[in-house]
Amino acid sequence: MEDLLLQIVKEASSTKLSVLRKSAQEAHDFLEAQQGLLRDPAHDLRAKCLHALQLALETKRSKFVAYGLSGLHKLVRDDRFQSNFEPEDDSLWLPSQLLHAMGSILTQSDDTQVDMLKVLLNVACSNYWTMNGRIIIQILTVCSEAHETGNQAVRTAAQAATSQTLRSFCNFLEEESQELDKSLKQTGANCDGGSGVSCFNEVIPILQFICSKMDEAQAVGRCGNSVVFLLECLHTLVSSLPQQIHNNHHFTAFLWQKFCPALIAFLGSPRVDKHIVSRGQAGTREGAEVQGRGSGCLATAPSFNSSEAKT
Repeated sequence: MEDLLLQIVKEASSTKLSVLRKSAQEAHDFLEAQQGLLRDPAHDLRAKCLHALQLALETKRSKFVAYGLSGLHKLVRDDRFQSNFEPEDDSLWLPSQLLHAMGSILTQSDDTQVDMLKVLLNVACSNYWTMNGRIIIQILTVCSEAHETGNQAVRTAAQAATSQTLRSFCNFLEEESQELDKSLKQTGANCDGGSGVSCFNEVIPILQFICSKMDEAQAVGRCGNSVVFLLECLHTLVSSLPQQIHNNHHFTAFLWQKFCPALIAFLGSPRVDKHIVSRGQAGTREGAEVQGRGSGCLATAPSFNSSEAKT
């Protein structure tokens, strides 16, 4: 990382890049000052370096964008920037700091967007990242926006990063749940109610977020690519959850009271399909007299396309 920062300092010689040059020099000096056990926390090291890399990306100059991307990949792989113990403030966690540094992703070229999304994919595959539901929603938001505006390569990278992030988060919650159950058993606490599964409460806001995005897609007339992306997110998340989540009463209540009705309404409901008619409308008067609730039917096919239905 130090060599890369020095390269940025060397190349950023013009007065227009003085802020970038200063930030890269400060980050380099900060890393050089880390000696022995007298080391600053990992989040401080990341903050210094990511600020310089963010400025490099925001120049939109191919040379500095390449430096910025290289720096992001180096930071994810370098153990100095990893920690199993992060501060309480989740804005100082690795994924949040990366997302902030990558704030210009939607204004970058398609190739650069793909490389940035690969960084998120690599983070999701690592063993050192700390996460919570709020960070997952932030990642979903970035990937969803990139998927909506990017080309096919960007959409593929966004889907891959999102799917791996959701799988890793579910694995993280499952491990946390098992550790909590084990701890409760060792202390002799009563865990008959499945206390460990309370960890999966963090999944509920994520499902709510995806459902709200689906409602937005409905309201604006359904963009096929966006809908498929959201449905893939739902499928990945639900299929990655373990069986014991059914012992979580909050999740079960949300599943039947909110999630399933929202999904059914999305597939075809009077809010979207205006062609629902009574079975006896075109029939005889006797047919019309025996109509009851639930006797309507769609006069045309549901308004979702084949790829959405398969998902």
